[in-house]
Amino acid sequence: NRVTVSLDPGDDLAADDRRFLALKRPQPRSVLLVASDQRGRGALFLSSALSTLKALALTPEAKAPNKLTERPLADYSFVVVTDAGLLGPGETAAIQDYVQNGGRVMLALGPRSAGLVGVPVSGQQLKSAPSLGAAATLSIGEIDTSHPALRGLDELRTAKFTRVVAVEPGAEDRVLARLDDGTPLLLDRPVGSGRVLLFTSSLDREWNDLPVQPVFVPFMAGLANHLLGGAGFTSEADLGSTLAVRALGL
Repeated sequence: NRVTVSLDPGDDLAADDRRFLALKRPQPRSVLLVASDQRGRGALFLSSALSTLKALALTPEAKAPNKLTERPLADYSFVVVTDAGLLGPGETAAIQDYVQNGGRVMLALGPRSAGLVGVPVSGQQLKSAPSLGAAATLSIGEIDTSHPALRGLDELRTAKFTRVVAVEPGAEDRVLARLDDGTPLLLDRPVGSGRVLLFTSSLDREWNDLPVQPVFVPFMAGLANHLLGGAGFTSEADLGSTLAVRALGL
């Protein structure tokens, strides 16, 4: 927005009585959350986290899988599927077409994904991974901090995981995070002209406690910014300079 600030009445030095400013306002962006229960925890945690990112101006819209195509997917800046096991052939085909044409998607592998042999849309092969149980939780051991979505997020290691769906990474996958035992947790894969982020656990408290950790909002901020092409905000600053909170999307 272009703004003019004037001093009225003016003074003897008229040259400094008017200033011209340009104020940046982010354009509102719609995000589709695909969840079986639009008021359930998966949609609630995600919607709450994404709505706090004022610098990205995200407007989450939760829908059941069978309502996914009520509005053209191209209208959304990106799509989050809370459990890839929810997708039927029709929904999978619609999201594949969206990604092939440049769309960005994040898929989580929750309880409904446990019986799958492959990941819908992105196509990675799956193998069985038993529940760890409450007494045998794992933490995140390896984080690719060179990836812009994960810089400064070492606190992700505070989260505890009791279950993941084991994925066989392909040659085109970049594994961004692994659990202590080496199991891939977060993968980034280009698909057609678009991109798919794959999170191999749930986005609610079913299989981990990440959504109730303070780092969950910055984590989702980094992933959302990556899915938007990195245009929303930055997590970097030169040594000795100041990095404002709003630069992190908060």
